[in-house]
Amino acid sequence: MAGALIRYVCRNNAHQRTRSELTSPVTLHEDEWAFCPAGFIGEHTWERIEGAELDALRRRSSEVPVKV
Repeated sequence: MAGALIRYVCRNNAHQRTRSELTSPVTLHEDEWAFCPAGFIGEHTWERIEGAELDALRRRSSEVPVKV
């Protein structure tokens, strides 16, 4: 994923507090990369963002600018 931009972040409150060791935090949503901090498989609340690299999202997923 080096250099790939993630365009969606999951904002589901339950997914912000928990981390899963079983799955990747990155998935596809509407044919673009998406990030869920917990790495859960379903029940996401996707929010479109400008685009960010995975390392930046891991550090500050709640502060990524929203695309308007």
